[in-house]
Amino acid sequence: NSVFLDIGANIGLYSIRIAREISNTGGKVIAIEPNPPSLERLGVNVKAHDLGNISIHAVAIGDYRGSANLVVAEEDLAIVNAVRDDESGEIPVVPLEDILNEEGVAQIDALKIDIEGYEYRALKPFFTHCSKELWPKRISIEHLGDKSDIETLLIDIGYNFRGKTRSNAFYSLGD
Repeated sequence: NSVFLDIGANIGLYSIRIAREISNTGGKVIAIEPNPPSLERLGVNVKAHDLGNISIHAVAIGDYRGSANLVVAEEDLAIVNAVRDDESGEIPVVPLEDILNEEGVAQIDALKIDIEGYEYRALKPFFTHCSKELWPKRISIEHLGDKSDIETLLIDIGYNFRGKTRSNAFYSLGD
């Protein structure tokens, strides 16, 4: 009954692989992706792999309920930044706990997050408002660029740094 949460799922590289691995154990994957072209490809990929244990949410995770506009880098459709715009934004923005409540999640075994520098704004309210029992046991976070605010938060609340690759840093809760 493992739960894998993929915030910034893009086309499903992590989501699909994990969903396949946990499909026979009753596990599920929650994929969150706001960028319409990536979201469309994610849906195609999930369907092509015939995975019934992935739910897709077409929202951005943030520190408020409202909307935003996305700014997509010309040279790379995977690099997307949300511009807070409660009046005219086309992309819904919700706190993470809204998705978890909708999904009936009682545990998060692993979380992958890659949302181009918005990690702190997405996760800080979650760690503030949700019980520690719901906190992910393991976290993978893209560490390119300045992510020191979220990395400092993780250490301060009890996560241990476990290592890094060229692009990702890994944390676990407790020992």
